[in-house]
Amino acid sequence: MVLEVIETYLIGGAVGFVVGVIVPRIYFKSKIESTPIGRMIEYAMIHQNVTQLSSMTASLSKLVAGISECSEEITEQLEIIKDIEEDLSRTEKKEGGY
Repeated sequence: MVLEVIETYLIGGAVGFVVGVIVPRIYFKSKIESTPIGRMIEYAMIHQNVTQLSSMTASLSKLVAGISECSEEITEQLEIIKDIEEDLSRTEKKEGGY
């Protein structure tokens, strides 16, 4: 009877130990294998967004440069118009206008 109880506990303990080692190993192995795939997907999505952001930044820089050039041209034209108005007002004063 005592030998039978010891035998049952010994067999149960051995089976429990084996199952206790195998199940966590399989679980963590599957978790570890699925994690890098998820990280790779995240990296690919982030890389794609960064690439798009980079190209958009380049486009924005070109637009800003174009706006800057146009603003310089407009400033020059405004100065020319201002000079023309001053010349016209001087000639009108000489001719006896206003």
